[in-house]
Amino acid sequence: MNRFSAATVFPLLALGLPLAAQEHDLHLDTKVDASVWIRQVSTQSQKIDMGIQEVETENVMDVAAKIVVTAVGEDGGVTVECSLQRVRGKFDMPQMGEFPFDSIDAGKAEAKKPDDGFDDFGGMMPDFAAIGRAAAAVAGTKFIVKLDRYGHTESVEGTEAALEQVEQAAGPMGGQMLTGAFGEEAIGNLVESAFGERPDKPTAVGGEWAPRNKNADDRTKADIVMTLQSVSDKSFAIAGKGTIEKAADPAGGADAGDESDEAAMAREMRENMSIENGKITFRSVVSREDGFLVEAERETSMDVKMPGPFGGDIKMQHKSTTSTKRTTEAAAMQRDAKADKAGDGDK
Repeated sequence: MNRFSAATVFPLLALGLPLAAQEHDLHLDTKVDASVWIRQVSTQSQKIDMGIQEVETENVMDVAAKIVVTAVGEDGGVTVECSLQRVRGKFDMPQMGEFPFDSIDAGKAEAKKPDDGFDDFGGMMPDFAAIGRAAAAVAGTKFIVKLDRYGHTESVEGTEAALEQVEQAAGPMGGQMLTGAFGEEAIGNLVESAFGERPDKPTAVGGEWAPRNKNADDRTKADIVMTLQSVSDKSFAIAGKGTIEKAADPAGGADAGDESDEAAMAREMRENMSIENGKITFRSVVSREDGFLVEAERETSMDVKMPGPFGGDIKMQHKSTTSTKRTTEAAAMQRDAKADKAGDGDK
């Protein structure tokens, strides 16, 4: 029979092998003037079955930002200047085509007033070309963001002016669409991502926690659990997974008597919406040498069903991915060779 004696246990203790899992306090560890370039690519795709017709859409928002630490507080919180250096992407809409945009080419685009018109069913349609131009024009904007010592947003400055500019260029409908990309929450999340997800208290490898900002919108409820996978002198890795369900109290609680017919129809569709197979996965690696993110991937998917405006059900397969990686100025500002070649051919 094998037995542990004092003679075998004491050498193990002398080697520093813990009897309990070691906890790691992974708070922000940075200094004034520390900086990083990050590139975040968000892709949303949908397959929509309307009964009589099936369509697919894909929207891409690709942002390169420079993050500079301007102050570090005694409590470990930081103040950061976030400057959007490049904004590009595309809107791929059924029966309307693809609307690409890139801030590098923004100076070549002809300034036009947004044209929110009616579609074939009498509903208002945003001007996607104008929305793309408005998104690209946000490049060059600077925001001031304050984070606490664990990287959670405390305040964001500069989004109000940016959104006013966006609405003027994209129209009211376009402005609402781009709030999700350039609003206070979006910019805060972008800066948070530059420092990476991390637990807000000392945690051992294998430890779990729920992130603070886990609900993408007020129509859905996301339950995600993060796990500290590994910690070394150079980096730490985190993985997460969870589910998405319909929120118990969806948006649109205004007095029904004050609603327009369109708003009432949208509210009824949300109330009768169902969500199945909602899933979230996440992974990230953060450097412990400079305190900034190395890379992160987040993916959500769900099947949505809701009543259609003209009877029957609308079924949607929704998938969203967000990839965030550190980059360099040269790589972030490099032109797309294929796009340049196509442009040269048009001359």
